[in-house]
Parts: sequence; structure tokens; C-alpha cells
Amino acid sequence: MIVRVAEGILYGPNPYYIAGKPYTLRAVLTGAQVIPPVQTAATGQLDIAIKSDFNSPTAPFLLTHSVANPTSLTLNLVTFPLNSNLLRGALGLFDIAQLSQIAFTSPPGTPIPNYFVTVKSQQYPSGEIRGQLTVSPRESFCGNLSGLNEIPPINSIGGGGVLLEVVNALQQLYFTITTDAINIIGVQIRGPASPTQTAPVLATICSQFCNQFTFYGAIGMGSPVLAPGVTLDSLLSILREGLAYVDIQTTQSPTGFLRANLGAKNLTTPQSPFDHQAPNPGVPTPSVSLPPSPSAGTPFSVPFLFAKRRR
Repeated sequence: MIVRVAEGILYGPNPYYIAGKPYTLRAVLTGAQVIPPVQTAATGQLDIAIKSDFNSPTAPFLLTHSVANPTSLTLNLVTFPLNSNLLRGALGLFDIAQLSQIAFTSPPGTPIPNYFVTVKSQQYPSGEIRGQLTVSPRESFCGNLSGLNEIPPINSIGGGGVLLEVVNALQQLYFTITTDAINIIGVQIRGPASPTQTAPVLATICSQFCNQFTFYGAIGMGSPVLAPGVTLDSLLSILREGLAYVDIQTTQSPTGFLRANLGAKNLTTPQSPFDHQAPNPGVPTPSVSLPPSPSAGTPFSVPFLFAKRRR
């Protein structure tokens, strides 16, 4: 099954845009960062996802916090009314232009100058918790595809890499799977299992027309690729426990040809979407053909699919 997510014009300096993944920003809010500091047990977090659609760039955000009786959220010079512990919204084009210049070129942890987030309350009308926006390290999981990871191990000719990334602001799990295997008939995320065990399907990435080099897309809340009874939250829990793996089947090995045991990884820069550092020592990283990178700022048309067909 190939599920179409969206189709349009994407642009940018590297293959990160080909997968359609947004860059992310985060502010962690506490009373100690208010000026002057506020003695409160309340905390909060604001996540922003800057999406790279060339025609209509968007920056949805998600705020979660524990402030009692909140009244408003202030982000830079923009104020949003607030009367609950969760708020979804989107930034305007001016803020997107300002933030994207830093987000696209800076490593995680880089603070965004003059961009502060404040949650005000009835008790603290000038602000109860506050934090500065920074370029956010994406929560990531990766692994190398190898026949030696199969149970039992097989001497597969081929390999590849897997990278999964959580985008909190969108409540989505983005995936990029690259392989040079041929005659593929199935690609799944499976678990829970240790590296010496097998497990049921958690999400089916592809089950037909799978003879391709690259699979990419996003798994959201209620996505049809999730197995019955599996939610995005339960899938993420298994990933965080280190008990998930990606399995690829071929016509020659219908029970499993390549497997990647997934481990947590923090990406060090926003320019490394295909960095497949293996969580399993001793397993060599195979050579994988990747899509070409367009020149910076050059628009190009590509369908954003859960699977990119081999051409």
C-alpha cells in the first residue's frame, strides 16, 4: 500500500526537503526565566515546525504547559488568547521568514535572538513562565539494514539505512528508508523485540509496488499504515524502549531479507537527514544511492509520497 500524503513544490539546499520534513524549534518555559523570576512549579514547552512548501510556507506550533488559569501566550510580538493547557496555532509569514534563516543553517541548541515565549496567568499577568526559542534537536531513531540482523542471520547482498524523526508540533513520525535491495515485496516497522527476537507488524510502509530505492513520508495520529490496535503513541513508546526494527522482504527472502534494529540518536546538525549511524557496533554501513541534492533555493517538483518509486 502506497499512501499519498501531499503533492506540490518543495525546495531547498539538500535531500532533507525531498522527504518533506520540517525543521523544528523549541522553547522550554520556566518561572526562573521570567524577568524578574517567578516562584512557580509550572512549566511548559512550545514546539514549532517550519514546513518547506515553496508555495505556502507554514509554521504550525504546539504549546503544552501546567500553568493554572492561563490567559495568554506571547511569542515575540504576537499574543494568542489562552484558556487551557494545550494550544495549537500557526505563525505568520514574517516570523517564518525570520526564523527559517536560522533554523535552516544552525545546529541544534542555537538560540533564536529576540524570540521569547511567555505564558501569562491571572496570578502573574506579566508572565508566569518564559523561555527562549532554540533550534531543536529532533528526537531520532536510526539503524543500518543488514541481512546479518535477520533472525536467523542471512548473507544478503544489499544494505541500506533507516532514519525516523519525531516532530512534536505536528504529532508525526517522519521516516526515510534507503536500500539497494531489489525485488522488494514488503517494508514494515515491527516490535516490540530485542535484536535476537522477531515481532508483529506495527506499521506497514509498503506492501506492493515496492521495488524502489527510497521510502519516505510521515506517520500521524490515526494513519492507515498503523497496524490494528497500534497508535502513534504506542509506536513511539516501543521506539523509545529500543524495541523496534525495520524489516524488508524480497521475492527471494519473503520472511526477511534486510533488518535494521533501531536505536535512539540525536542529530548534530539540521543538514544530516541521511546520517545512518549504526546503533549496532561492528555492522558496516553499506553504500546507498540517494536522490541528488538540488542547488540551494532551486524549486523542483516532486510528489511527497510514503514511497518514492524507482525510476
